[in-house]
Amino acid sequence: MDRHADLGDDAAGSRHDCPSTPTGLLASAVSSSQINLSWTASTDNVGVTGYRVYRAGTCSPLWQR
Repeated sequence: MDRHADLGDDAAGSRHDCPSTPTGLLASAVSSSQINLSWTASTDNVGVTGYRVYRAGTCSPLWQR
């Protein structure tokens, strides 16, 4: 899982901090072709905008939380 945010200075000169690492990742099999994922969300000073989930090194185009 890869967390992403817009890091650096914004137009107003405010500093964006790196997000915390998400914790408590749980995976449960729903079927032979589907799993459910859950975790405790990342936090930062501006708001984490989403997550990228990778399967076998490839980012899933269907997932964004």
